[in-house]
Amino acid sequence: MLDDDNTLPTEPVSENIDSAPVIDDSQEENSVDESSSNVESVPQAEGNTEPAGFTKRIHQKHHELMEERRAREAVEAELEHLRNQQPTAQRPEVPPLPDPYDDDFDIRMKERDAAVLEVANYDFRQQQTQAERQRQEQQRALEQQNKIIDTVKTYANRATALNISAKELEVAGQTVAAYGIDDQLTQYILNDEQGPLITRYLARNPAELEAIQAMSPMQAAVHVAVNVKTKAGANQNANRAPAPADTLGGGGTAPKGRGPKGARFE
Repeated sequence: MLDDDNTLPTEPVSENIDSAPVIDDSQEENSVDESSSNVESVPQAEGNTEPAGFTKRIHQKHHELMEERRAREAVEAELEHLRNQQPTAQRPEVPPLPDPYDDDFDIRMKERDAAVLEVANYDFRQQQTQAERQRQEQQRALEQQNKIIDTVKTYANRATALNISAKELEVAGQTVAAYGIDDQLTQYILNDEQGPLITRYLARNPAELEAIQAMSPMQAAVHVAVNVKTKAGANQNANRAPAPADTLGGGGTAPKGRGPKGARFE
């Protein structure tokens, strides 16, 4: 259901899921600074008794995302280090063939042969470095893709367990995606046990989506965890309430009186 354009996944898992988009570092850091001072201003759900617990969970999720970004940056730094390890000299040049009539022909031919070998070694090292860099990048992309696939599979399985059909989840995901919610909030919804309920609730309540758009990413996550999640769960419980029992009609044989004939019971 979630693709890498900050959208919620809208279909069952496929093997061609695109990798997630990179969040701009400056925007992410600014959002963290803003949210740290404005979290308390987020309205809390009426009757909620553990807003601090929800807030702590959001901070933990944000910390995990930041750690993942730091790990990615560490890999990129290692690749840059490998690039810097390359010889600073340019690719060696092979001198032209000497004149066979020169007195130092043999010496110059040996020098040229040595230069050819040096160029070959240089090219081989460059190819090896490039191949290793590509291998690491492909491995990192594969791990990221597998992580996304697992997340989406879990999200879809939760929807099934919550009696939300694939089609309903698809429509809800498209509706929420149209508002362009932040990637951090998308990740929170995908990983939450009630994520499909949250998606459906937001799709049915555009006013909530508009309010979320005006918040910072951290404020939006806290708002969803404290308010939206509670309302979404309440709606689901209401939908699961048993229907009233059917009232029996007055048809059938009339009940017979009790006791001897002529007796009255008052």
